[in-house]
Amino acid sequence: MGDIKTDADTLAGLWQGLALTNKLDVCTERLRGTSLLDVNIMRVVRKKPGILIKDIAAALNAGSSTLSSAITRLEKRGLLRRTISQNDLRSYGIELTGDGVEAIDEHYLKEIELMGVLLASLDGDDERTAFVALFGKIVKKLSPSPN
Repeated sequence: MGDIKTDADTLAGLWQGLALTNKLDVCTERLRGTSLLDVNIMRVVRKKPGILIKDIAAALNAGSSTLSSAITRLEKRGLLRRTISQNDLRSYGIELTGDGVEAIDEHYLKEIELMGVLLASLDGDDERTAFVALFGKIVKKLSPSPN
């Protein structure tokens, strides 16, 4: 390994090579054509039904106009709906429809399947444990600090 720029270039090439195998496609038929932002909105709402739009924006670090457009797209597809918030009658809460719950749950199962394939390519428990620990360290450093 060399300097960070060289290592980053190598990692990018490896990542692109993996992407070209089509093994990274975790999109289920129900979510085909949705963006990563759409899927992330659904993940946040799945964890906290009725969440306010402003709280989704904060969780995803997304602008309100971008978020509003994505929510409208997901509404039109019948995956989520806006509801008057029980906590703040001036605000809308967001919840998944039955189809939305099924779609994001299917997506999650597909992600787990993919992670299993990735982890199975490593040699034994020690490598898997080390990989998960290192990846956790990266995520922790890149994730925003909780308020």
